[in-house]
Amino acid sequence: MIEKNYQPKLPVIRSLLKNGKNEGMSVNEIEAKTGFNQVTLRKCLNRMPDAYIDRWFYPHGCGHPTAIWCVVDVPENCPKPSKRKTKE
Repeated sequence: MIEKNYQPKLPVIRSLLKNGKNEGMSVNEIEAKTGFNQVTLRKCLNRMPDAYIDRWFYPHGCGHPTAIWCVVDVPENCPKPSKRKTKE
């Protein structure tokens, strides 16, 4: 049985990353916007084929680095290449 307040997480995260400042977001920033916990967010981001870590930064100049996540725009139709080699 699906909970009453259930909402699919991957589309929400994808939409947030696409419509953001286009500079990417950390897990903390995504958590603040969505309310999803960090463990769930990390699992979702690792499952998304279009999500990637764009860069790392040190928020306080030292300590543990923080990953900045982005999503790539996947083309709607990417045709399969032909088997024949073309001369250039």
